[in-house]
Amino acid sequence: MTSSNATTTVSARRLPALVGLTTAAAALFAAGCFFVGTQQPVQAELAAQQPTQGGVGVLDFEKLQDQSAYFGSLRTELEELAQSLDGELRAEAARIQEEARQAQENLAPGSDQLLAKQRELGERQALLQFRQQLAQRQSLDAVKEKNLEFFEQVEIAARKVASERGLAVILRKNMRPMPANDEDAARLEAADLEQRIRGQYLVYVNAGADVTDEVVQALDMANEGQ
Repeated sequence: MTSSNATTTVSARRLPALVGLTTAAAALFAAGCFFVGTQQPVQAELAAQQPTQGGVGVLDFEKLQDQSAYFGSLRTELEELAQSLDGELRAEAARIQEEARQAQENLAPGSDQLLAKQRELGERQALLQFRQQLAQRQSLDAVKEKNLEFFEQVEIAARKVASERGLAVILRKNMRPMPANDEDAARLEAADLEQRIRGQYLVYVNAGADVTDEVVQALDMANEGQ
């Protein structure tokens, strides 16, 4: 008899982060281009504190996901769905296991009653496996739905901020930053460092180009109460 430990379950670990939301949202602004600041040295300190006027903004997705209440609500919905499905399946698996144990203890070996109970439990185990497949599909469909919802809402919020700031383009901030110092660099393998260098789409970004806080605010305001 298959134990509950061997039973495939649906959990929050199966939901890409969301789970998946990171990838879907990042794809919105993925771009292989460079933004090089052109501020004069005497203006650099002041410009670092001012919104960019160059028509380009930068969005930090990790920060957006950490700070956005809307993103948190989507993640919570998926986690609750996964826990609900997982709980139902685990409960049925435990019942099957317990009934199998009792049948072995209380029914005579080879008896018609034991054979009938084993057939019943086998049918329930097969049904449980089918329900697991449906639950996994339901979870994946829910992730897909939330990915699309998040994609659309981030785009709307970014468009609003771009309009207000006079920006033509909003780019994704580099996902894997370069090491901050020699000590951090020493901890990286050569291949990892090379990948990070290749992934630096934005070589330089003026601090005033970051629109993350504004996009988070627009995103949460538009979806408040959802």
